[in-house]
Amino acid sequence: MRAAKEVWDRLGFCQSYVEPFFGSGSIMLASPYIPEQETVSDINGMIVNLYRSIKYNPIETANYAMNPIYELDLHARHIFLVNQKEKLVEQLEANPAYNNPMIAGWYAWLMASWIGDGCVSGNGPWKLINGKLEKSDQSGPGIFKKIPEIRSQHGVNRTNMDIHLWFKTLSKRFRNTRVLCGDWKRLCSHVEGAKTETLACVLDPPYLNRENLYSDGDKSVALEVRDWALEIGKRKNIRVALCGYEGDYGEMPSSWQVFSWKTAGGYSLLSDNEARDNCEKERIWFSEYCHKGKQVSVFDLIKKKKEVQDFQKLKEEIEVQNVQDPEVV
Repeated sequence: MRAAKEVWDRLGFCQSYVEPFFGSGSIMLASPYIPEQETVSDINGMIVNLYRSIKYNPIETANYAMNPIYELDLHARHIFLVNQKEKLVEQLEANPAYNNPMIAGWYAWLMASWIGDGCVSGNGPWKLINGKLEKSDQSGPGIFKKIPEIRSQHGVNRTNMDIHLWFKTLSKRFRNTRVLCGDWKRLCSHVEGAKTETLACVLDPPYLNRENLYSDGDKSVALEVRDWALEIGKRKNIRVALCGYEGDYGEMPSSWQVFSWKTAGGYSLLSDNEARDNCEKERIWFSEYCHKGKQVSVFDLIKKKKEVQDFQKLKEEIEVQNVQDPEVV
């Protein structure tokens, strides 16, 4: 997320971090420090599998994520992943150590190659019938056929990225991160139970009336999340960032700050008036006990600097390991 830096400027230093709609994890990974406790969740089993695989098998996952941008691979991997979703969740919840590096690597590559919404939603018209993709009205999971992203490079498709090094670094980064898979409400009690520690909670639910932006979204969730955020945001030790579109949540309390930002968009911006309008409507609301913009304490700055130095040292150690370990070269 392009606005991740602004989010952390407002949240400041917090001992605990909670994100019930984890998605790609861009906000957490943009943190200038590593909180003492991190708990994230997403209803999509693909995401849980990705981070488990990065944690336990970073090199193998990276190997599967390395692939040129081939349009036929985009369709073939997409329909395969869509048909694996239900079984994958069952395996993940039955075995806490289960992970599938192939599915994880292909998912990371697919997300970096895809444009717009609907990725791995299973709602498309192209279905796997008798071993080939056919456009059909039959029930069952399907995909949309789209041209891959060829205007710019994202995620694992960036040419300047050493995927093996990055995934190995992420493996260490996630060693204390708790990743859940399920409904966002299961984390409510965890946040509410924070008595003395400072806790940051980032909420990025399916946007109102735009539920297809998330493969397992529900447009009714957004208003439930807002109501809970307004209540929990009254507590001095809890700082909340709530994402959405302008007007989605009605009139927000005057004690909440609002930050406006603009997304870059994709091919849809060339012809889709709604997409062009929506890219201007991105908003993040911050609860009253968040910092005002970039105002952070000296203690926060010292703590952030130390965490950044520690994380940089970790990356340097991994670089040395890569030189010594021929398997990762």
